[in-house]
Amino acid sequence: MHMRRIASALAATAIAAGGMVASTGTAEALTSCYASSCNHLNPYKTTCTGDAIHPYSAADSKGSVVYLYYSPSCRATWAETWNAPYNTYIEVQRDGGSLYSEDWATYGAHTWTGMINDAGYTSYATICPPSGGSCGFTSSY
Repeated sequence: MHMRRIASALAATAIAAGGMVASTGTAEALTSCYASSCNHLNPYKTTCTGDAIHPYSAADSKGSVVYLYYSPSCRATWAETWNAPYNTYIEVQRDGGSLYSEDWATYGAHTWTGMINDAGYTSYATICPPSGGSCGFTSSY
């Protein structure tokens, strides 16, 4: 009888642990996209912002700054800017130019691009002022 209780307890523990593993799973299961499935998605409509870092930033000749963001769990990058003048251009691009996402600052204080797959690649962010001046480029990450 005692052995049956121990076996039942172990089975219940295994089921509970199995449920926990199923609910946490791998990096792909924790995010709403992963690598190429993130291409051009809004990072704020995914879970990718939860672990995002911004390893690099750059300024254009007018002083507006772009930040390159990277999510390790999503394996994706994107560019963001705050308080840039209307029509400031920002872009995130994979090194080699094979994939990019872009946006222009509008009336909001916060502008971002869609994400691009960064699994096995490096990418950088660009910011260009709306009328004349030089663009700024982050280092690649």
